[in-house]
Amino acid sequence: MESYFGFNSSSLKEKFKSKLAQATKLIPKDIVNKAQNVLNQRKRNQSFTSPETLDEDQNDGETIVIDINIQNQNKKKSNEFNCDESISMKKDHYFKKNQNDNSQESPDSKSSNNLDDKFEVIAQHRQSLKSQQPVLELPDPTKACNDIIKNLMSFNIKNLEQQSSYRIKEQAINIINLINQPKINVVALQDLCFNSGIPDEIKGLRPLAWRILLNHYPPDTKSWEQHIIDQKEVYDGWKRDLIIKPTIKQEEEYKQAKRMMDHPLSLSSDSKWKQFYQDQEIWDEIEKDVKRTRTDLSFFYQAVDNNKNVNNMDLLMKQAECKRSELTLEQKEKFIETHADVLLRVLFIYAKLNPGIRYVQGMNEVLAVIYYCFWRQGDELIISNQYLESDLFFCFNNLMSEIRDGFLRELDREQSGITGKVQTYANILKEVDPLVYRNLQEQNVNHQFYALRWQMLLMCQEFDMSNVLVLWDALFSDSERFSFLNYVCCATVNLKRKIVLVGDFAECMENLQRACDHLTDVSDLINDAKKIQEKHFKLKIKERIKYENMMSLDDDI
Repeated sequence: MESYFGFNSSSLKEKFKSKLAQATKLIPKDIVNKAQNVLNQRKRNQSFTSPETLDEDQNDGETIVIDINIQNQNKKKSNEFNCDESISMKKDHYFKKNQNDNSQESPDSKSSNNLDDKFEVIAQHRQSLKSQQPVLELPDPTKACNDIIKNLMSFNIKNLEQQSSYRIKEQAINIINLINQPKINVVALQDLCFNSGIPDEIKGLRPLAWRILLNHYPPDTKSWEQHIIDQKEVYDGWKRDLIIKPTIKQEEEYKQAKRMMDHPLSLSSDSKWKQFYQDQEIWDEIEKDVKRTRTDLSFFYQAVDNNKNVNNMDLLMKQAECKRSELTLEQKEKFIETHADVLLRVLFIYAKLNPGIRYVQGMNEVLAVIYYCFWRQGDELIISNQYLESDLFFCFNNLMSEIRDGFLRELDREQSGITGKVQTYANILKEVDPLVYRNLQEQNVNHQFYALRWQMLLMCQEFDMSNVLVLWDALFSDSERFSFLNYVCCATVNLKRKIVLVGDFAECMENLQRACDHLTDVSDLINDAKKIQEKHFKLKIKERIKYENMMSLDDDI
């Protein structure tokens, strides 16, 4: 007998039974047992052969209503499973049958009848779970602690009302409620963001949460407006003082003195031209790397002023291809500031303020993620763009204060340096997966060969930007900042475990360096990392108990 779509009904039955088995695993055992008891009782009481088939509607996607109290029209009523409300479900082609089938019951029709009943129980359980979910109270903008939080609430109030996903709605409201306090409990915010994440669907929520998690916005919410004004003034002052543009001043007397004392070939230690050429070396080094930042995205080569993106594509492409110093005079006069130029300026000021570290390749990639988050997921109506660059600088500066040792070559051999960080990860891998660790050792695979980039750049080059943002939610909200990164690295190795477990040097290196190429949802990797972290904690607890028992035995002796 063939189904509605012309496929063999027995094969469809097997496929659906496997799908049903998977779905049943999600239902509590007491519900499944109840359904089975109902079905067994129906078999004993049934005095008819097979149920009538559902009428075929003109549109496959049309919704039909199945009354749970009535199994089929003109048939015996089922009194074992009473339910007054009906469940609305989509037609499923697995239950469709040919209208020309004879009325005699077949094994397939029996099975299909049982599947109908089981599916009804599952649907009813899911419906009951929905009814048990508490009604979420939307945040009230009139009760916001400051204008920034008020803007966030007002901007997203309709979005929250229309949000169909209960989980996303609950996540957003919980985070907003935690932020909307006179003094934010940062530990609670970290815990919430780490365990539930920050939903992409709520505009401006992630940029605001990152500003708090990166210690730029203080816990005292009432001070935010004045704080960002003060910080912007500081940053603007650095821009004026550190970005040197040696021009002749307008005053005639000073102009004459300047021409005599300060010219492009001047060797004077206080010459502006000398300082300009020294700065130009840093500028060129940074610009070279910024041009190669996130080449998979056109965003960084677009104009900051979106109105200039339409009719200036040729000039923007030219600016993206070559350094500013290589542009013609006409192109320099028409120069359009792009997002890459903002990165360049922030990195240059950071290098000038931190001569001990200056600029190191890779900082551009770290800064690009924060900037992309602030610009793309923020909004002018929530936090004005006039504060974006200064906020960007201070968030980047605070982040670098935590990871800068990994960029310093002088600290490579120290525990806080990049070698020490990779070794810390390798020690964890040895404890949670000794077999993989042993094979990597036997194949002479140095963990720095593949994990140095992971540790140094917080995995930001392993995924597309949307996944990096989700991963960094977890990293920034880690209570022991960036220790969770070690478990993410272990979970990444676990993606290629079958090969790394037995592969030679070349196979291990190739697969580890491209471990995340086919990973589409980083949430799966984060969940795996949390399981590995839990496993490692349990191992540590066992070791501690074992050690304490040994110490107690020694004391007894």
